[in-house]
Amino acid sequence: MSMTSYELDTEEFVGSFRASVGYGLLIIRDSNSTETHADWEGSDIHVTRDSIYLCVQHPVDGPVTVEVFEGPPAREDGFVWFDGVIVSAGGTFIVHDPDEDVRLVVRTDHPGEVRLRIASDVELLSTSVRRASDVELLPTSVRLNFWY
Repeated sequence: MSMTSYELDTEEFVGSFRASVGYGLLIIRDSNSTETHADWEGSDIHVTRDSIYLCVQHPVDGPVTVEVFEGPPAREDGFVWFDGVIVSAGGTFIVHDPDEDVRLVVRTDHPGEVRLRIASDVELLSTSVRRASDVELLPTSVRLNFWY
């Protein structure tokens, strides 16, 4: 799906999926990113300049719903896990799992900095690494808003 090259006042639906996300890891990245997240130590969210690792419900526990919108959020529901800037060299982002069994391409047609807000159905814990007993607290629903 392609996003327009002007700033929006309201959000517009871009795409979605409901699927088992491999390894319980959702990756949001610039299509040209070579980021390996080598310093990631299992935290629920790990952010680099052009790539984000987001832990979600493991596939053995069920599917995850991901919705993508262009524009600032129309409503302030859910728990915000990230609200900041991500960079894209060509204006295209890919949302996928590690094996790319699930893959959604988001074309912003806007290279450079893009505002990204990630909200989910569960609160981000303050600890950097989850305990095994916290597994049920991983997101089953994720909402991404891209705008500039």
